[in-house]
Amino acid sequence: MAPQPRSRTLLHTILQVVPHLLWLALVALLWHQAPYGPRPMVLLALVAAIELARIAHAVARPHALLRTTWNDVAILLYASLLAWHWVTGYTQRLDAMFFPPAEEIARLFFQELPAMVRGAGGSIAKLLTGFVLALILGIGSGVLLSLNERLSNATIPFAKALGPIPPVIYIPYAICFLPNLVSAQVFVIFIGSYWPVFLSTLSGLQSVSRTQLDAARTLELKGPELVRRVLLPGASPMICTGALQGLIFAFILLTAAELLGSASGIGWYVKNSADFGDFQRVLVGVAFVTILVFAATTATGRIEKRLLKWCE
Repeated sequence: MAPQPRSRTLLHTILQVVPHLLWLALVALLWHQAPYGPRPMVLLALVAAIELARIAHAVARPHALLRTTWNDVAILLYASLLAWHWVTGYTQRLDAMFFPPAEEIARLFFQELPAMVRGAGGSIAKLLTGFVLALILGIGSGVLLSLNERLSNATIPFAKALGPIPPVIYIPYAICFLPNLVSAQVFVIFIGSYWPVFLSTLSGLQSVSRTQLDAARTLELKGPELVRRVLLPGASPMICTGALQGLIFAFILLTAAELLGSASGIGWYVKNSADFGDFQRVLVGVAFVTILVFAATTATGRIEKRLLKWCE
C-alpha cells in the first residue's frame, strides 16, 4: 500500500483531536454560569454521556471509517451546541420565545419523554402498517408488471405522473370512503410510500442484465424461481433505495396524517404545541422525531446491508 501524503496524515490527526477540543470548550462554557438562562446541568450531563458513548463505540468498533464518521458527527454536534449555548446564554441576540436556551430544551425533553413515548406507540403502529403495506404491494406489483415488458412499459408513464402528486390531496377521499380515521391516516402514509418502492422495484428489475436472463433461460428457470433466484437479487440494490425513500416519506406524511382529527401522536404533539405558540415543546418534538428517524434509517441501513450481502 502506498504511503499517504504527509499533509493528509496531518489533517487526519488534527480531525481526530478536534472533537475532544470542542468537547472541552463546550464543557468549560457550560460549567461557567451564563448571564441568561438556568445553569446547564442537564445539558452538561447529556454532553458528558454523548462523549462517553462515542469513546466506548470507538473502543468497541475500532474501524477507521466508522471512527472518522463518528468524529465528524461529534464535531458538528459539539459546534452546534457551542454556538447555540453562546448565542442564547451569553448574547441573547435571538428572541428567547423562538430560540430558548439549550438547557431549557434538554430539561423539557426529559420531562416530556414519557408522554412522547406513549404517544409514539400509536404513531409508529400507523407508520409501520402503511409502510409495510407499501413494501408488499410496491414490490409485488413491480415484480408482476416486470414479467410482461409491454405492460410495464405502458404503466411507467402513469406511475411517473401519479407518483409526484402529494398524498394529502387524497385526504378528503380517504375520510369519505374509508371506515375510520385510523385507516384514512394509514392510507395517506401508504400512498406516499408506495410510489418510491414501486418505481424503484420496476427500474431495478428492468436493469437486470440480458446476460443474466439468458443464463436463467438456459437453466430453464421460470416463474417464481426466476424471480427468487435472478430478478430480486439483481434488483435488490434499487429496491432497498426505494424502501429507504418510502420510509422517509412515511415519516414526513405521519405529521400530515395525524392532523386528521388526532388527539395524540408525534405529529399531533408538534402541531398542537405550534398552535399554542409553545415553541419549546415544538423543538422538543422535533428532537424526538429526529431521534426516531435516525434510529429507523440506521436499522434500515443494517437490514439493507444484510439483504445485499445475502443476494451477492
